[in-house]
Amino acid sequence: MAAQTEFKKGNASFRLVGMLRVNDRSFSLNKKSSSGFISNQAYIGVDCGEGNVVHARMFDGYIEGKQKSIYVHGKKYDENYKRDVDNYSDSFQISWDDRFSPRLLDKVGPSCFTTVGLEKTINAEKKEEIDEMKFLSQYDAIQYINDVLYKIKAEERNNLVVDVRGSIQYNFYEGKVTPQKTITSIKLSNAPKEKFSSKFIQTCYINKDNIGEFDPVSNTQLITARVPEYISKVDGIEVKRTVPLRQSMHLDLSIGAMKTLLKWFKKEDQYGRYVLIGRFSDIGSTETVDLSNYSDDVRELLKSGDWDEEESNPTVSNNNSASEDMIITNIKTANVDDNGIQRKVVVREPNIYTVPELEGIYTDFINVINPPETDEMPFESDDDSDDDWMAAFDSVEN
Repeated sequence: MAAQTEFKKGNASFRLVGMLRVNDRSFSLNKKSSSGFISNQAYIGVDCGEGNVVHARMFDGYIEGKQKSIYVHGKKYDENYKRDVDNYSDSFQISWDDRFSPRLLDKVGPSCFTTVGLEKTINAEKKEEIDEMKFLSQYDAIQYINDVLYKIKAEERNNLVVDVRGSIQYNFYEGKVTPQKTITSIKLSNAPKEKFSSKFIQTCYINKDNIGEFDPVSNTQLITARVPEYISKVDGIEVKRTVPLRQSMHLDLSIGAMKTLLKWFKKEDQYGRYVLIGRFSDIGSTETVDLSNYSDDVRELLKSGDWDEEESNPTVSNNNSASEDMIITNIKTANVDDNGIQRKVVVREPNIYTVPELEGIYTDFINVINPPETDEMPFESDDDSDDDWMAAFDSVEN
């Protein structure tokens, strides 16, 4: 391994700006399963321009009568930024019943909260401003969003311009990888239509064998990158490791930029690390339940029969698209000092993993969830198994 010893997740974040798109099936509230699990779920669409509706989710719940703890971390003051930042080394738990305690919440790091700003208030200077609410549990955030939105008339509700941000997780189910966008912030926005967008930033591992075919109709280039994703469990089997999953994307760049990027990829005999920036594109609707769209916890509820598929899957009832293509439009850059001159360079680390190293991490993962068949007689083996992301958006030229 050339440059690092631990395989980590990296950047995987999104930002949607546009018209809110919800209806009477966008929220599932206080859904109770036969096991006593009570949950809230939201499936929120954003028209990011020209009818490109991109969806993101929220989900959380608790088991009735069972003590639940919320895992959080602390905060610390950063002298450079002049504000509180996350202190990941200070981890602790808050009981479910104490999740609104001001004394405890004051100790929690910023990224532990879901932020909602869908109402306006008048400040001390008699100016209108967004009233931000912060929730430790998405269960409460979903209920609040539902209550606020449904005080507004339907025609006005879907004319709200919002700024939705969050993280991307990649679900693995029956060999299929599906990106899922989880909302961590939703606020009102004053963005004009020409500023509507659907952006994401994603750390990828790529080598020359990941380059697919060029589409002359759309002028895009297919690549199948490796995206790092932390997987806790699959179908109840504990994994607890970061895995390089396969994810298809399309490059949509200028001819010059496309040639340069492909030139770099083709030089990667091993796996290089890149931070790619792009947009989501709605590629059609679906009317079938696809369990790969759900996290492992939600899949367990659906497969158990505790939930009705149509009620719990807004994709079915709304005929909305659950499938969105990931289009690469840029690559992350950084300013570096070159003998007193500031130069912009591409953020990339070529040949950081050998092919056997990265493929070995994936193979170990597959062997955990699908143990290979062995002879009846046991045998021994000698094999070893083994807050600044948003600044990237601001640095990208539209």
